[in-house]
Amino acid sequence: MLVFTWFEYAVASTLFTAAFWLLCRRLLKDEADHEIFAIFMQLVPIVFWLPLLAFEPVQLPAADIGWLFLLLAGGAWALQQVLAFKSLRFTAASIREPIYQTKLLWAALFAFIFVAEGFTSSKWVGFVFLLAGALVIAYRHPPGESSRTGLILVVSSASLTGLAYVLDKLALSHFSVTLYAIFVSVLSGGFIALHAARHGLLKRLGLFGRRHVKTILLASVMGAVSYWLQIKAVSLGPVGTIAALLELSMVFTTLGGIVLLQERQAVGRKIVGIALAVIGALVLRGLFLV
Repeated sequence: MLVFTWFEYAVASTLFTAAFWLLCRRLLKDEADHEIFAIFMQLVPIVFWLPLLAFEPVQLPAADIGWLFLLLAGGAWALQQVLAFKSLRFTAASIREPIYQTKLLWAALFAFIFVAEGFTSSKWVGFVFLLAGALVIAYRHPPGESSRTGLILVVSSASLTGLAYVLDKLALSHFSVTLYAIFVSVLSGGFIALHAARHGLLKRLGLFGRRHVKTILLASVMGAVSYWLQIKAVSLGPVGTIAALLELSMVFTTLGGIVLLQERQAVGRKIVGIALAVIGALVLRGLFLV
């Protein structure tokens, strides 16, 4: 009987994560309805999470602060999703992914502010490499593969991801994991839907769903499978090493953008940028100690 270890699960998760973002880029580079797509990406995966409730004890907040953290996290993830998917319209996947890894810097900054996590020498070194990689990619970005608007959207979504990570950490002490994931998806999807309704976008929901039903279902499955593989790996192996390995999804996303999506301008600079970002992520995750 074939038995997989945490390493195989983690590597598989990085591949599904990369495939998810490449698929999203392929759809959204020519599609203006990123809010509609974000609604689907928040609500459809709930179908995959619901059966998991049967295997997990339900935990709900005993104090109102838990619900407040949930509400704030839902809002942060809603705005992050809209900006992240919109950035795919203006920024090539091979450019976006290394810059998006500055989310680790933002997460550390917000953790320092809100939960008093300290800065170590490894974090400072990791930040330098991450910023260097992002600057190499962003400097004189290739025309047609990115724009100033795209870069601003990527950095903004990265900062919101960092904030959402910290809010998740604060909220998860009050909720069971699967139930929290469902609540956050419902909240963030609801917030995006309210925004879309105010701007008269929901009338395009049905048409968008019919036009892109295969992509929506495939992306939802990829996202759900990626998350399941991730938590499976964490349940079997060392969390710190697995977290570092998961960051390597940026390598597959960048290479996939170059090879599959024909994003072949400034390839050498992209390779240098992704190498710097990978080193920074691994240092931050504690795999390389300095």
